[in-house]
Amino acid sequence: MSEHEHLSRSETLRLLRSLGVDLPADTKSSDKWLRNKLTQALNYAQLAPQKFSSSQIDFSNHMDYALKPLKSKIVQTNLYESVMDGLLDGSDQFACMRNAIGVMCDEWDMGYRKLSFEKEGKSCGILIRIISVVKSSKGGPSMILLFKSVNMEALKSAPEFRQWSRSSDGEQDTLRPHHSNSVLEQKLLYRLLSINAMRVADAYRPDRSDFEHDFTLSFLRPIGPLTMSDLGKLNAEAGCFICGSNDNHLRCTGCQSIIYCSKACQKEDWKRHKPLCNSLAGGTWTTLDFSPTNNLFTSQINRFHRSDQQLKIKKPNEGPPPNIHSDQPFLIKIQVNAFGSLVYDRARSFEWNVLSAEKPDTWAACHDMARTGFLGAKCYRWAKRESDWKLSICVDRVPDEMPKW
Repeated sequence: MSEHEHLSRSETLRLLRSLGVDLPADTKSSDKWLRNKLTQALNYAQLAPQKFSSSQIDFSNHMDYALKPLKSKIVQTNLYESVMDGLLDGSDQFACMRNAIGVMCDEWDMGYRKLSFEKEGKSCGILIRIISVVKSSKGGPSMILLFKSVNMEALKSAPEFRQWSRSSDGEQDTLRPHHSNSVLEQKLLYRLLSINAMRVADAYRPDRSDFEHDFTLSFLRPIGPLTMSDLGKLNAEAGCFICGSNDNHLRCTGCQSIIYCSKACQKEDWKRHKPLCNSLAGGTWTTLDFSPTNNLFTSQINRFHRSDQQLKIKKPNEGPPPNIHSDQPFLIKIQVNAFGSLVYDRARSFEWNVLSAEKPDTWAACHDMARTGFLGAKCYRWAKRESDWKLSICVDRVPDEMPKW
């Protein structure tokens, strides 16, 4: 196993946090579960559920992709990152990895094909040769490449490496070295390329040199920060509140709002949880109607909306959204202005707009709750689905912590 293949628990948690997935530092979730969570997050970052075929990909007949600059097509961002530009440092491994991918795009645009990522003072590195950039069957570019984890110090004295890195085909076939912010950034890139390598069809076999016989064939697709919906899915139901274990999900029988793996963990958390539990049990719940009354086409955009993410247009009279919460309480976010209110859950399984002129009672109730929150315009509350278009909301109890949204 190469150094890049090994991820410790603490490293996996750091990478998850850089992607926006917060888990307890002392979580007892299995290593396999954490690795699967990281894979899921990287797939979301590539919009894999929407953009990737369910079958393996044969790039043989794909047309070349010629648009430049390539970085603007592969490295995606969102409004939040645009505002924070220059404030993100080397501790954000996901941002650093995307910067490295941007470097690969720039090298391709300048005509270079071979590059390495190395960390000063460390022997490990990644060698990459970009084979081509082609147009994906679902739109956008795919950068096809070969990669390998190597010991740079040991490799630099090898004749075959010197020959490969200083090709006689010209300057543009010469290896271009680049520095990484950290080995952990390299590990994240290696993980991403390894995930995508499993999606390449065995039938696709581009030419490779003798030196590249043990390189792995993979590809890169447009990648960017996780959307609000993705963050909601990945942060919801993260396991036992105390230890993070995913075994024996036992809900608190008093409020149904939190899960534990055992009576022991529930007992350990009772002192902290008791006020919230009692407040929810004794809170004032009111049922509000969100059934559509207008013929508007609606869409929402927020600070987590990606630059390459299609706007979802909701049609009038589209029918009720699915109830993914059953009869269990869940968190909602309420946003209001003078003309209407917006209510949705973390997974965006529903997203309801209410105009003040058409449902004044529902809008007024949402407005009263939002006044207690940030700038008097948004708040979080516990809710239950009562029917297709109705929510029962605990109006006078505020979640004890700001939820990851």
